[in-house]
Amino acid sequence: MDRPDTITMSMQELDRCKVIEAVVRDGLMVWRIAEKLSLLRRQIERFAVRYRAAISTRIGRYTTMRTYGASFAGANGARSPIA
Repeated sequence: MDRPDTITMSMQELDRCKVIEAVVRDGLMVWRIAEKLSLLRRQIERFAVRYRAAISTRIGRYTTMRTYGASFAGANGARSPIA
């Protein structure tokens, strides 16, 4: 039986991940989440797009994640959306 990949996150990163998941799943208002996390609205929108792509990749659908590369970090070394 294959063991799933594990990742390590701080509590802050985990909280951000849960909030982005809620934006995607429940349709929370992006501007309110941006205020709560002290980020820009556009950043939250980008994180949500990447989160959707990562989830779709896990269930085997073709996604735009291939556009972003294998990881959340961009070519300029940008931090992941949950960091």
